Amino acid sequence: MEAFSPTDAAVRRPIPSLGFPLTASERAFFARAGSARAFPFRATAFLLSCIDPADPADPIRRQIVPTEDELAARGYERDDPLDEGRFTVAPGLVRRYRDRCIFKATDACAVHCRFCFRKGLLGEAGFVAGKGEVREAARWLARRPEVREVLVTGGDPLVLPPARLEAIMSGLREFRPDVSLRIGTRLPAADPERITDELALLLARFRPLWITVHCNHPAELSAPVAAALGRIMSRGIRLGGQSVLLAGINDDAETLHALFKRQAEVGLRPYYLFHLDPAPGTSHFRVPLERGLELMEEVKTRFPRTAVPVYALDLPDGGGKAPVSSLRFERGADGSLRLRERSGSVCRYRPDEEAPRR
Repeated sequence: MEAFSPTDAAVRRPIPSLGFPLTASERAFFARAGSARAFPFRATAFLLSCIDPADPADPIRRQIVPTEDELAARGYERDDPLDEGRFTVAPGLVRRYRDRCIFKATDACAVHCRFCFRKGLLGEAGFVAGKGEVREAARWLARRPEVREVLVTGGDPLVLPPARLEAIMSGLREFRPDVSLRIGTRLPAADPERITDELALLLARFRPLWITVHCNHPAELSAPVAAALGRIMSRGIRLGGQSVLLAGINDDAETLHALFKRQAEVGLRPYYLFHLDPAPGTSHFRVPLERGLELMEEVKTRFPRTAVPVYALDLPDGGGKAPVSSLRFERGADGSLRLRERSGSVCRYRPDEEAPRR
C-alpha cells in the first residue's frame, strides 16, 4: 500500500479549536485518548460549522465528536465485526457474496464517524491502493465472471485525488468492462464543496455507476449538500442513501420519517437502514433490535414501501446482510440470542442483546 495524505479540510487540532465548549465526557475522551489508543478524531470544517454550539445533543456533534463512552469496549465488540479478514481474496478485495465483492481503495475518510464498523481497521495516516493491488484485483475479477458488481469503498474513495480515483476504477474494469461499479461515500454530506463539476464528470465516465451516500439525520442534508448531489445526478449517475440506526440521533419515528423524506427530496433513493455493527466502543449508540423493528413498522405507515429502506443486520461471522424482519429470534438454554434465517440456518448473536417479543 502507498502512503496517502488526504487533501480535504480535515480538522485534527487541539481541543479548543473546535469552536464550541466541550462537555465533561468529550474532554475526558481527549484526555485519555492517547493512552487508550483510541480511534483518532477527524472532521471537516463544514461539518463543524453545522453543529449547534449550544446543544451537546446536536445530532451531527454526537456522530463526530467522541465522548468517554467510546473508551469502554464490550466483550462482544470486535475490530473486524464483519469478519472481512476471513473473506479477503486479494489485497483490499473482500468477497462475501457470490455475485459481488468490495474493493477497499483507501482507509482515509473526510470524517471519522464514532460508530464506524471499520474503526478498528482504519489507519491514521491513510493509504491508497497502488497499481499492484488494483491489477491483482482486476486479474481476480477476470477469472470470476459470476461476480457482476464491485463496491469501491474504504475509507471513502471520493477523498482520493481525482487521477488516483480514475486509475483505480478504470483498473478494476481492465479485464472486465462489463462489471458494474458502486461507490460508498460520506463526502457529499461531509464536505460538499469537494463534489465539483470536474469530479462529477470523471465519475460519469464509469456509468453505469451507483453511488450510495451515508447520512443519518435530516440535518445533514442541507442546501449545500443538495447542490453537491445535484452536480452528480446531472451527469446521469444514480444515487442511493444508507443510514445507521443510532441511539439519541435517529431512533425515533419522527426523525426517521424526516430523514427518508429528505433523502427522497434531494435525489437519494432510501436503500438501507443498518443495525449497528459491534465495533469497539460503540455500545452507547446501540438500539435494541425490537425497537428498530417497531420504528420501521411505524415509518412504513407513512410512506409507500418503495420509499422505505430495508432495515438490515450484518449477521455474525461474515454471514452477510439480512433484513431484520426476515429473522426469527430464539433464546438458547445458555441465555444467548440466536438468529434463524428463512433458509433454516442459525447463528449465535451478541450475548447482551435481548430477543424481540413478537
